[in-house]
Amino acid sequence: MYILARLEEKLEELSEEADAITQVHSHQIKYLLLRWCFCQKLIFLQRTHPPRLINTHLASGFTDLKRMVLCSILGRNDLEEKFYELAELHIHDSGIGLFSSSQTSHAAYVASMVESYEVLFYLKISL
Repeated sequence: MYILARLEEKLEELSEEADAITQVHSHQIKYLLLRWCFCQKLIFLQRTHPPRLINTHLASGFTDLKRMVLCSILGRNDLEEKFYELAELHIHDSGIGLFSSSQTSHAAYVASMVESYEVLFYLKISL
């Protein structure tokens, strides 16, 4: 319950940040903030929390926030799902690089485990 409450608080914080990005007047700066700053906000949580928690309690809300910012850049109220899925593709795959948060959760969590494996392995040996 504690972790779920903190994830809800984090989503509220992210919502405020998304709203601030939509208030920027330059579309180019909005895109840069979305792509290089806002989209990266979830990675720490994805590395430190199991994907099951992130994907069920945070990823869809975060995706909605990214979609809202993209809509403000494009001057639209909403995007069809297929267009947003294209936007999530990497740039070299003809997308605009707004990676899928739910698909990234597993890779981020595994990467965290791999990076900490040496430390955990040596701690186990020294005990």
